[in-house]
Amino acid sequence: MSTRRRHNNKKAAKGDAVGDEFDDGGRGVQVAKARPEEHWRNWCVHMLFDEVPVHSTIFVRVLWGLVMWHDIYRFMASDYAHIRHHITNNQFNFPYYYFEWVPHVSLEWWRIIMPILFLAGAGITFGFFYRLSCIVFFFGFALYYLQEASLYLNHNYLICCMLFIFLFIPAGNYFSVDAWLGRVERKPTIPRWAPMLLRLVESNVYVWAGIAKMNYDWMVLAEPLTHWLPKRHRLYQGKWPAPFADIFDFLITWQGTAYFMSWVGMAYDTFLPVLFFGGGIWRVMGFAMSVVFHGTNKLIFDIGVFPQFALALSFIFFEYDWPLRFLRLIKSFGAPTNAGAGGNRRRGGRGGGGGVLASLAKAQAISATEIVPTKYRDRKTPLTLSEKGIVALCVFVLAQQVLAPFRAYVVYPGDVTWNELGHKYSWRMKLRDKAGFVQCALHLPVPANATDEDPITPPTYEWRRVNSAKILNRKQNSQFAGRPLMIHQFAHYLADKHVRRARKKNEDTERPAVHCLSIAAVNFRHPQFLIDPRVDLASIPVGKYQEKWIVPLLPRDVNASHPMVPRDPAPDVDLFAASKARIRQAYGHLKFDDVLANFIDFEKEGIVAPPFKMPPQ
Repeated sequence: MSTRRRHNNKKAAKGDAVGDEFDDGGRGVQVAKARPEEHWRNWCVHMLFDEVPVHSTIFVRVLWGLVMWHDIYRFMASDYAHIRHHITNNQFNFPYYYFEWVPHVSLEWWRIIMPILFLAGAGITFGFFYRLSCIVFFFGFALYYLQEASLYLNHNYLICCMLFIFLFIPAGNYFSVDAWLGRVERKPTIPRWAPMLLRLVESNVYVWAGIAKMNYDWMVLAEPLTHWLPKRHRLYQGKWPAPFADIFDFLITWQGTAYFMSWVGMAYDTFLPVLFFGGGIWRVMGFAMSVVFHGTNKLIFDIGVFPQFALALSFIFFEYDWPLRFLRLIKSFGAPTNAGAGGNRRRGGRGGGGGVLASLAKAQAISATEIVPTKYRDRKTPLTLSEKGIVALCVFVLAQQVLAPFRAYVVYPGDVTWNELGHKYSWRMKLRDKAGFVQCALHLPVPANATDEDPITPPTYEWRRVNSAKILNRKQNSQFAGRPLMIHQFAHYLADKHVRRARKKNEDTERPAVHCLSIAAVNFRHPQFLIDPRVDLASIPVGKYQEKWIVPLLPRDVNASHPMVPRDPAPDVDLFAASKARIRQAYGHLKFDDVLANFIDFEKEGIVAPPFKMPPQ
């Protein structure tokens, strides 16, 4: 390299606006240097819009569509029992915060919507009206997901996120009915941003799940697995042959298994994306670990379709054209070999064993020139409107996926496993066992009879207890007992219901105060009060000031005489047993009036602070 050229390159590295850059022949051709925005544009175009083989994305589309198809079929095969019992037959449905406006859909409409979703799932799988099928499935499944907050599952949220991404991915242009019919242009490549976005979103799930496991209960105490696993051996008693059943019983009841699964689960979630992006043997190792991990979860915990769903998405981390390579590999195994002077070579012959697999491989094979990625280099034109939209889409999706779990650590105070602030959408899966008991009471005015001597008699008040089991179904009652936001929503429902009843009877009544006696225990700690019973929850807007009326989590070694620890548990109940009903059995006999009186006494003695009250509007 000439001295003059080295000098010019050095100037270019310093970021000069214009310089003398010569070609290899040293002919003195001057080229204007790219400005910083041009470098960014070229990098953006190269990383997002280079064309790569579509085969891996198509395989995930087909496999993922089959899982969704089967999931919808389960609803229909049971005659919509799940929807009847948990959604449509409820007196009250817990709405998702910010999504209270979503309408409640009747069973008759679900009998129409679910078959449509079944057809849309088939459309995604086979690529028939692919874009329309994605739109229908996304809005239909989101409608089901937003019907009842007590049914929240992380994988249902992930399904909605992936459906949203598939709305924009051109995954229906190859190996699809649409391409076969000529409805869309058959295209064996896809912009790089599509599979890369799927990879990053799936990696984000694993990383945040690993970070969530880095806590004292999970790492040091192996909770809640220490209490959960011994109960699970009963699921397979009498179903397996004696040697396998005995080994399974020993492993699942041994405390070391809980610690092993806790640490391995944390390491797996945290570092799996590193293995997947590492390529080669590391990627194969990561996929093998995924099969074992998700298979174990399915065997022990039976967590729905999440294991199948996660494994289906794992294929997106392999090479872009790995299905094509796999088919060609199968074809090479089925073809006869013919040694020549130049060495061994394989070729398929007539009747040489290629068969159906060889025909399929031949049908799916594309020429080497057809799968070469199209690259944009040193592009001079600005991004088109659609390309800017794709950039905005990627930024929006990745920002939402990163910031939603991040809020649990920086936005809300306290322990998220206790106060539930930021728990949803944070990939905190199977991290805590929470048992609770809630007793709501309405503070209602009882007007006194007016007399001539005292025409303006002030009303007296009484406490009217509400049996939530008569309003909520079993699933709702179990979930809301340990979740402050649901308790808050239920308190507003009780107050509104009382006002509606009074208006129907043409009675003039004020909105009643609603107080709640709430006791809970998380990860087998000592039970404690979850909500300050002195606070009128119906007077506080839903989702506001939660850190003011939720009792902070107490340490594990808390003294039983602590004012936030309820008194007089039933003597025959084990407070640390692996049972969701233990809190209700231990404290169900308590009366709200007595607990409230104790809190008032503690307040007078200065042991507890005064209750929170809404600031003036």
